[in-house]
Amino acid sequence: MGSVEEKNKEFARWYVEDVFNKHDLNTLLTCFAEDIYGHSLPPGVPNGIQGVTIWFSALFGGFSDIHANVDEIIAEGDTVIYRGVMKANHDGQFLVLPPSGKKAVVPVIEVWRIKDNKIVEHWGGIDTFSMMQQLGVIPPLGV
Repeated sequence: MGSVEEKNKEFARWYVEDVFNKHDLNTLLTCFAEDIYGHSLPPGVPNGIQGVTIWFSALFGGFSDIHANVDEIIAEGDTVIYRGVMKANHDGQFLVLPPSGKKAVVPVIEVWRIKDNKIVEHWGGIDTFSMMQQLGVIPPLGV
């Protein structure tokens, strides 16, 4: 049996590679506590499993081929930091954005607090600003 940190790192890798990347919403929802507190949820998205469902339904609906890699996982106690890159084609409705057909490649940094193989708190996420620039929602910054 490994340490708590090693178990949490295994859980994080499994979550990204075998659940998120397969767009398996039913299994994904089992990875979160019912009362998950998302510190970085978009305005209007409630906390709890309802908010997780809304967010991932929108994400998978807007980006049918979304995929994240794992560059690094760091764990200390019940806290896990995951860093990688997310790639996706915007081929469906994403929140208020109609499909653009554009591709986004953005860094991801997430911090999770894990208890009993469930994410109970979440901070961070994708680089939304960069993603919106790549999708043409925000113009590139002039230099």
